[in-house]
Amino acid sequence: MSLRNGRLTGTIAPEGSEDSDERVVEEITWSPEAGNLRFRTEENGRTLWYVMNVGDGVLTGRYAASVASRLPPEAWTHYSGHLVGWRSESFDAELAPRVFDLHTTDGRYVRIRIDRSATGAPAFIGELKINATDQLGAAGELPLQSMTVRSWDGQRLAFDIVNGSTRERFAGSVRGRAIKGTISADRAGTVSDFSGFRANVLSYGLRTKSQAERAVWQERVRRALSRLMMAGNPAPIDKEAIIVERPLFQTDKLAPGRDDNPARWERAYRVWDVVLTHKLPNPYGPEPLTRRSHGFLAVPTTPPPPGGYPAVLSLNGHYGSALGQFQPDNFFWYGDAFARRGYVVLALDISHRPLTDANGLYNDPVDGDRPDEENHAHPAIAAPGLDSDWVDDGERAWDAMRGIDFLLTQPNINRTRLIMTGLSMGGHVTEIASALDPRVTSVIPAGASPDLALMSFQGVHTCWLWSHGHPLEFIDTSDYLALIAPRQVVLEDGKWDWLYSHYTTRFVVQKEGARRARIAYGDEAANFVHFLHSGSHDYRVGDATEENPRPEFIQVPHLLAPPTERWRTGDWAVDGETVSLGKTLFDLLEP
Repeated sequence: MSLRNGRLTGTIAPEGSEDSDERVVEEITWSPEAGNLRFRTEENGRTLWYVMNVGDGVLTGRYAASVASRLPPEAWTHYSGHLVGWRSESFDAELAPRVFDLHTTDGRYVRIRIDRSATGAPAFIGELKINATDQLGAAGELPLQSMTVRSWDGQRLAFDIVNGSTRERFAGSVRGRAIKGTISADRAGTVSDFSGFRANVLSYGLRTKSQAERAVWQERVRRALSRLMMAGNPAPIDKEAIIVERPLFQTDKLAPGRDDNPARWERAYRVWDVVLTHKLPNPYGPEPLTRRSHGFLAVPTTPPPPGGYPAVLSLNGHYGSALGQFQPDNFFWYGDAFARRGYVVLALDISHRPLTDANGLYNDPVDGDRPDEENHAHPAIAAPGLDSDWVDDGERAWDAMRGIDFLLTQPNINRTRLIMTGLSMGGHVTEIASALDPRVTSVIPAGASPDLALMSFQGVHTCWLWSHGHPLEFIDTSDYLALIAPRQVVLEDGKWDWLYSHYTTRFVVQKEGARRARIAYGDEAANFVHFLHSGSHDYRVGDATEENPRPEFIQVPHLLAPPTERWRTGDWAVDGETVSLGKTLFDLLEP
């Protein structure tokens, strides 16, 4: 797009096409302040009208198609198509960081990461991970390994990896977001090809930034994610809270393996049913949109400590509920654990969309995650006659932030001790919402995916995907955690969590993801704790259980990262030795 004779002109072409495939773009209007771009083009006998929001290097928008019409559609309901993208000039200005997803002709699915060296020699560092293979599927995953970047100038990339006694040499060229090239093995004498695409354009990278550089990256990425995931993250224009007291769930049973020493802590709290209703601006009409969320609020019956009660926003995982978090025998028991310890706790229902709103991404659950526990399906945020501009995780994160709004209106809350936590899907949403909302002071994601690039190979529920665009093109889990830095994170993973990896040593990918996230903390790395516990896909505190009165305490990996900037194998990642901090989770959260 360019300015000629006082008029904006431009062309549009399919990715990777030659110049002869370009089509003229007409009737361009562009508002740089608002980031609004509109234009019309002709394609295969149709007229297409585009309306986009552009900023921070990314764009989202809609388009309408009509037959031989030179007039724009009169109603927004004609704009049924979606587009999501990024601006190469914004993300190609620097040579690093870079992330590419590759597929080799010998059947490997590979992710490579490149960044500038912290020492300056060599100029670039890199790492490579095989996520799966054609022959073995997810079982073909291997630990991360270092690669030697021989050259990278923005168009040509050459790097080596060592597999046993064989050195593989990759040489490729980049055009747009696509990359392709050849692989030669020096001892085996074989040659194969690879091809792939740019990924994680919002990536933090592999190099520690200064605090000022990190802050600039965080603000830009937060704005970009707000556009991509939640239609710009609009502030509510009206809100209502309905609160009704509920009796405590009565049972003498406890969830198996519950390790918060509940026998020592009475249930000295009361619970209220909470329904939050928010009105949002409607970009397509005069009537505001409505979003409702539901949860349960627990308030201690003991007097508030000096400075006020610490507060927790607590989120359930798949097939859980807010109600279940206050049931002592429930899998998602941690809401009850925090409430026993004197925290004000808002447990919020996290669920899925109705299947009519799911855009084909998933086909369950039909009526919500736990309709028997009042956690029903959550209708998408959408204007009448249109599908949603939001993605599932964007809606869940927005609900969580509105839950924080509500928590902060409660009396005697200590704003310097605002915690967010969740297990599984709740842990994933905890990472996203805390990344976008700096009001959260401590973040405890448990059992969340450590590496989104593996998710497609693992057979897990596909609600983490985006309705429009693909998350892997923009971001990964470690980037969400980098957005939280330098705030406190206690990242919980089980050594035997089967959900996110088919590799024999299950915790390898968890250590890899934690190591990449920790880079963003730099000198403040003490604020990032990787709690690698002895369990599986469950929540842990590190205190005593009914079966074992001796606390396990928080265990952290003995080897957190490779010993040097240049390393060859992932031996550090397969090392499962841990050391004890001598503290429980609650000890660690104390100021």
